[in-house]
Amino acid sequence: MFENELKKEIDFLLDKATLLEVKEIENDLATVFNKVTTENEISSQIKEAVFYILSELSDNVKQHSKASKSWILYNKDKGNIIILLADNGIGIPAVFDRYFPDLDKNDLEKVREALEKGVSTKGEGRGYGLRTVRGIVEATAAEMVFISGGVGYKITKNKKDPLEIDVAGTITLIKIPVDARLDSSQFYKIIEGRNERN
Repeated sequence: MFENELKKEIDFLLDKATLLEVKEIENDLATVFNKVTTENEISSQIKEAVFYILSELSDNVKQHSKASKSWILYNKDKGNIIILLADNGIGIPAVFDRYFPDLDKNDLEKVREALEKGVSTKGEGRGYGLRTVRGIVEATAAEMVFISGGVGYKITKNKKDPLEIDVAGTITLIKIPVDARLDSSQFYKIIEGRNERN
């Protein structure tokens, strides 16, 4: 039942989202970031966190998704900054299958691996962006829905619920409270991977 309601919310938000050119995604997301930071009174640390989130998600779309289309929505609703980024790409499970064909994990485990441990196709010291996005969400008492290849999680500070929703590509929906706080030292600990609670 919860998943049906979530699918309706995602569909509703996608109908309001702006179609992006994947090859121009960084420029388009910079415009969204500027809108976020000028239209809302949010702390400089949350602005930095939002910029990081948008940068990481757009980088993943451009480098890994093989998407032909992407959508972005920024909105403020009920005290939250709402960010939705979606693409029609191959999804994390297919990326795992391509780069790690011997990995014996189901699709949900592959998504969990990307969100919890980070995975790199570029070598050591890379591939921690989704893990860091998850850390920011937890540290700011935000909410994140991440679905890729039809499976994913709803993540809050103290909870991670698995999801199975029939959607193509990858969808990231983040709701950050407008009054959220994140001090600089905490933010950099998250980026450096020193704030892990797995």
